Amino acid sequence: MLSNKGVTVSIAEGDTAGYLGQLLADTPGSSAFFYGGILAYAKYVQQHLLGISKELLDAEGSVSTMVSLAMAQRVRELCGSDIGISLTGIAGPTGGSKKKPIGLYYISLTSHEGFSSCRKFLFKKQSRQQNRRQAAQEALRVLHEYID
Repeated sequence: MLSNKGVTVSIAEGDTAGYLGQLLADTPGSSAFFYGGILAYAKYVQQHLLGISKELLDAEGSVSTMVSLAMAQRVRELCGSDIGISLTGIAGPTGGSKKKPIGLYYISLTSHEGFSSCRKFLFKKQSRQQNRRQAAQEALRVLHEYID
């Protein structure tokens, strides 16, 4: 479907750690639209590879709307694709808080046309693997909704 649209995509993944990239690469003909991605699991990589400012990371935290949007924008710019998608979240079973519970994800999409959007998801009572899988599937849904 994506190859028929003539749209190119790059991704920045946090705790999904390549799950979305795998789903995209599993698609026959993916080399026509999938430029690649960056696994930005640690703040260090978000800051030094993607170029997200330390100030933003310190103020908002890695799991936030603003950081997710910045990740999507930067990976799109770095890879030269039409669309950038990012996922950042807390898969569990540890690491959550009242403010940012386990299962919280931000999925962002930015485009070369100036479009940007961030969606917040909260996956409840699932395993770490289920949270990661669902986040990657939601990111695909966000992408398909945008290009359709």
